Amino acid sequence: MRLAILIPAMALLGAMAGCAPTTQPDAEAVPRAQRACFLAPSLQNFRASDTTLYVRSSRSEVFEVQVAGYCQDLSSANSVSVTPFGGSSVNVCVGDTVSIALSGLGTGGRYQGPCRGEVQRKLTEAEVAALAPRLRP
Repeated sequence: MRLAILIPAMALLGAMAGCAPTTQPDAEAVPRAQRACFLAPSLQNFRASDTTLYVRSSRSEVFEVQVAGYCQDLSSANSVSVTPFGGSSVNVCVGDTVSIALSGLGTGGRYQGPCRGEVQRKLTEAEVAALAPRLRP
């Protein structure tokens, strides 16, 4: 008799635990449509240090891309290409892993890459203004 009461009680408890509030959602929990995004083929400008890439989108939004590991000649490249890593979309959003291809003077005029990075955040106008002039796209 006790088992007949215990099983429904455990099922109810499990269902209630599934409704418990969670902590702050991470980038994967936020739907892609609600995250800040840019179209990869329409970048207007970029600036970079050895480990961070700042890109300006066609809507004049600036995004920070943190490079994973070392990306040779990133700070001296004349052009960059940012594409979603392993995906077919041209839309790149905060939290996405991207491939970064470089070319230009610092690379000896040859194609360099790809490097891997992650889009960290969309910068506000105040954050863009606070960047060092050599890093402001």
